[in-house]
Amino acid sequence: GSGGLGSYIRLFDGQGTQLAFNNDGLAPGESRIGFDAYLRYTFTSTGIYYLGVSNYNNIQYNAVTGDGDTAGGLNTVGSYQLIVQALPIDTNDSISEALQLGTVTATPITVNADIVTDIDVNMVGFVVSAGQAVDFDIDTPLNGPGGLGSYIRLFNAQGQQLAFNNDGVAPGENTLGFDAYLRYTFPTAGAYYLGVSNFNNVQYDAITGNGDTAGGFNSIGSYTLIVQTAPVVVSDPNDTISEATSLGAITTTPTTVSAVISPDTDVNMVSFSVIAGLVVDFDIDTVLNGSGGLPARMVLLLKLPGGAVFEGA
Repeated sequence: GSGGLGSYIRLFDGQGTQLAFNNDGLAPGESRIGFDAYLRYTFTSTGIYYLGVSNYNNIQYNAVTGDGDTAGGLNTVGSYQLIVQALPIDTNDSISEALQLGTVTATPITVNADIVTDIDVNMVGFVVSAGQAVDFDIDTPLNGPGGLGSYIRLFNAQGQQLAFNNDGVAPGENTLGFDAYLRYTFPTAGAYYLGVSNFNNVQYDAITGNGDTAGGFNSIGSYTLIVQTAPVVVSDPNDTISEATSLGAITTTPTTVSAVISPDTDVNMVSFSVIAGLVVDFDIDTVLNGSGGLPARMVLLLKLPGGAVFEGA
């Protein structure tokens, strides 16, 4: 940044022909674009190549003769560190290379892994039964800036995307950050696949592993993937009007009901009777009344003649 070197890099072949360049760039794992240069290049031919480092104003020099330097400009001198490395081969970015998790059950399957480059994809495979609802939950140490901005894509065995999520809140979590979460009900039994990447790399082909998108903030980092069947309410005994708990006639004497919403698909229905002209308060109180507690919602259902139901929040 200001006060340091405004770097510039130029890439040349053995004849001094410029192949690529960069002024200001964001390398994987970096979180701020400043004056530092960054370049990724795929070499089509084996051989010896050359990289020239200068300031951002001195960019017309001849790589063969060294002539053609441009003088002057701000931030033209300073120390720097150049890091050169090849990207590792991604060995599990396609369905054929997927890590197999086996059959999904109510027992959580946990996978600890890393997105090591901005174009890294980790594919896992699993088996479900027809009608099974499954939770896919990504947890990272930071769940925000500085960590991995995770993204998950769900595929069938033919590589067709069925669902996806960028940022989500799993049951029991209290913060919407960079972690992904998805619940999906599978209509057909069989083998399916989940791809984990960063939120910028979301167009890859699940069959070939090609089509990665490079760059972006929060592109690398460690994560934990938890896969398990969604909580099932075997029998929710009071989630309909016909099963409602009766409170009787409402008066000025408070009627109090203490209950729990669990799991996240639970509904508790109560019924009551009133007289014409009566004004009634409905008040939900929780222990925390905020983060870490239940964000409650009430819906008032009025049963009309003929069995029709009117709903109001």
